[in-house]
Amino acid sequence: MNLKKALIGSVLLMSTGLAFGFSEINAYQAQAATSENTITMRFGGALVYDKNGKPLNDYPGAGTYLEKAHLEEGTTVDYYGKPKYMNWYHRNTNKKAIFYNIGKGGYVLGYNVASLDNKGTLSVYRNSYIYDKNGKRLKKYQGSKSNILIRKGTAVNYVGKLNEMPNTDKNLPKFYYFNTGNQPTADKMLWPSYRTVKGKQYYNIGDGGYIKAINIGYINGKKLKAAEATVVIGKPWRKDTGKYYIWKKNSDGMKLTKKTFSFEPGQKVVVDREYQVGRTYWRVKGTENYIFGPDIKTFPLQYPRY
Repeated sequence: MNLKKALIGSVLLMSTGLAFGFSEINAYQAQAATSENTITMRFGGALVYDKNGKPLNDYPGAGTYLEKAHLEEGTTVDYYGKPKYMNWYHRNTNKKAIFYNIGKGGYVLGYNVASLDNKGTLSVYRNSYIYDKNGKRLKKYQGSKSNILIRKGTAVNYVGKLNEMPNTDKNLPKFYYFNTGNQPTADKMLWPSYRTVKGKQYYNIGDGGYIKAINIGYINGKKLKAAEATVVIGKPWRKDTGKYYIWKKNSDGMKLTKKTFSFEPGQKVVVDREYQVGRTYWRVKGTENYIFGPDIKTFPLQYPRY
């Protein structure tokens, strides 16, 4: 185990008061040292699960959160084998999710991975096919038909340059993230180079494979943002009038106007700003008119800046 991992493990053991004997700790370190691959936890850390997708009460080197074994943000651990699609016992329901085997009977959700193998990492949030550089879906990837679909929750390394620019609302790239993960505190915006084919953006994942940017939720553990996005209109929030009212932003926040949109339920609308003050409001691209969040049925995976 490298020095970073050993220090993290020591801090967690001391801070959480977990009582492992030296033989148990040494066995854990010896077992981890045999692995060739590492994952680092993103903000909020990660619960540790068993092979059945249920949270463990304790795990060697882990702290606790709500009386469950928990790896803190920034913790780096070894993982073994390929990601596993298995049961996830979540909020009293059984679901399926991608997990990474971290040894000693422990697994962590792929959604909690900020960095895979200490390289630039995409967090896939929708089941995604792999394409070639021309946007054509591959029939095989890395020599196998089984590799052409990446399940949501999988962490994937990207290939290419990581670009940056000051935090601004001018000339935005199609997709980007804030260096602190938080717009007000960020001084930079970053994005991996992407390829645009017929108006769609793709990230290079190596070996001739590309994945659609629209299916990515996080990059390097930071939430992916979009210069613009598409929302789907639902039924009017104002059932008394059955109309979609226009909101305007001013120095005091958002103001309801008497003007209305001529929307229909199911209509797709492109937005380029998102504003939150109790509820969300979405600016229609090319205007200063905002849609009230409750008038929207389907929200985008990547939100625009506000």
